[in-house]
Amino acid sequence: MKQTVLLAGFLLATLLLHAQLNHPHFLTEISVGPSFPVGKFGDKNFDIFNLKNPPGLAKTGVSASLSLGYYLNRSIAVLVSAGYSEHKQDWDGYGKYIRSLPNGDGPADFQITAETWKAINIMGGGFFVIPLTPAHKLNVTAKLLAGGCKSAIPAFTGKSYDVGGVFLSESKYSEVDLKWAFCYQAGVGLQYKLTRFLHVQLEVNSFNATAKMPARMPSYSNAVPVIGNSNMSTVNAQAGLGIDL
Repeated sequence: MKQTVLLAGFLLATLLLHAQLNHPHFLTEISVGPSFPVGKFGDKNFDIFNLKNPPGLAKTGVSASLSLGYYLNRSIAVLVSAGYSEHKQDWDGYGKYIRSLPNGDGPADFQITAETWKAINIMGGGFFVIPLTPAHKLNVTAKLLAGGCKSAIPAFTGKSYDVGGVFLSESKYSEVDLKWAFCYQAGVGLQYKLTRFLHVQLEVNSFNATAKMPARMPSYSNAVPVIGNSNMSTVNAQAGLGIDL
């Protein structure tokens, strides 16, 4: 154990000495911030005829990422990034849709209890630094990443009621796992170096993924709507902390 600690300390000291003698070669960043659904992912309007790409019903959520990289030079680095996001769902639009149907075509009212959209992603790509000051203290950054995304159609429970408010039925749908899907992300940011080894960063990025999904057919008798979404697109605003070695 003592030898392991000594070895780890020696390696860290070597990296720090190397960074002092040359420009940094390694970087790690952790970022978090609000995530805004866009396109069909954030759509809350129902259309019974659009079974291939139903609305995602996603609300504003949160996203986080951890990145590891290697500088090819002071301006270009290669990155590997792991990300996670969560978005609650908004079912108010489905209530309006049900109530807009002619009498006899559906229940008079309903209650929906739904889980949250959750997704993870693993991506790789490039990281570019454009200095705004001679000493590289303030920089504009750009990232272009691509990889895979994993998510699931959230579980939900639907209860239907007649015009008198009498309970009719309840249906439960469990979470449906989706296969890994291709995703990509492009972002720009502003980086400020607190010290030679430590920086803070503000970034806005656009994340896009398209996943194949099983269709859930609607059943008006028990208020089970089509749910799921093949498109998971978001715009994310993140603040983070980074270390350069």
